[in-house]
Amino acid sequence: MIHLNFNPFPVLTTERLVLREMSMDDTEPYFVIRADEEMNKYIPNARPKNHEETQAIIERMRSYARDNKSVAWTIADKATNQMVGSMCLWTMQGTEDSWEVGYAILTEHQNKGLMSEALQATVKYGFEVMNLPMIHAYTHKDNASSRRMLEKNGFTRNTALEAVQAEIEEMKQEMQQLVIYTLPKI
Repeated sequence: MIHLNFNPFPVLTTERLVLREMSMDDTEPYFVIRADEEMNKYIPNARPKNHEETQAIIERMRSYARDNKSVAWTIADKATNQMVGSMCLWTMQGTEDSWEVGYAILTEHQNKGLMSEALQATVKYGFEVMNLPMIHAYTHKDNASSRRMLEKNGFTRNTALEAVQAEIEEMKQEMQQLVIYTLPKI
C-alpha cells in the first residue's frame, strides 16, 4: 500500500545536497528554473512572468505536500543551503499507482552529477518510504542529457506507456515529443 504522509516535510540529504521544502527565499532561482527559455526548451509548461507568479507556484507546491498529494523539494547545496534545482514526486492522472519524478537544475550546476545524486535520494524515498510500485520520468525525446541521466540511474524506456499516453492525449504534438523511462522497485 502506498504511504502518503509529507507532514512533517521529508528532508533528504546526500553527500553534497539537501532536498528540503521550497521557501519564498527560493523565489529568484526558482523563477530562473521555471522561466528560462533555454532551460525549458523541452518542457511545455507555462512560464511565470514575474516573482509573484513564481511565489504562487511555490505556495501551490507547498500546499500539495501539506495535503499529502505530492511532494516538491528544493535541491540545495549542502554547504550554502542555496537552491541549485528542484525535484518532485507527483501522481499522474490522479491514480495512486502511477507516479512521476520531475526535476530541473540551474544551468551553472549541470554536468556535475548533482541531479543524479538528487534523483537517487528521491527514488529511494519513493520506493522505501512511500512504497511506490514504480516511478516514471517523462522527458523530451531530444533531451539527450536527461535521457542519459535516467538510464545511468536504472530507468528504462517504456514504449508501451508511451503508446498509451499518446492514445490518451490523441497524439497531441507535445506527447509525440516525449519519451518515458520507468524504474521498477526491486
